[in-house]
Amino acid sequence: MAASKGAARRRSVTARAPSSTANLGPGYDAFGLALGAFFDEVTVELDPGGAAGEVAMAEPGSGAPAAAENNTAGLTAIRMVEAFGSGGAGLRVRVKKGVPAGR
Repeated sequence: MAASKGAARRRSVTARAPSSTANLGPGYDAFGLALGAFFDEVTVELDPGGAAGEVAMAEPGSGAPAAAENNTAGLTAIRMVEAFGSGGAGLRVRVKKGVPAGR
């Protein structure tokens, strides 16, 4: 469905992923449960001041790799820009690590 004339363009989108149990009993990776205890959150926003098609990671030091090429969220954004473009803006990716390492 095409956007109507004058409709506001979305500037950002956020996704949350819950922590999970892997290898639950003898089910190996087939039986896992999503847990409500911890969440990772990724926000992707248009950056009109950024170079067209450029993907920048925001908030270095969040526990995630700072270079977009070394981060799964950054790589996904890079591939998305290659496939669909970015409307002449850059993209800023913010990763909020809520799942503690080793848990």
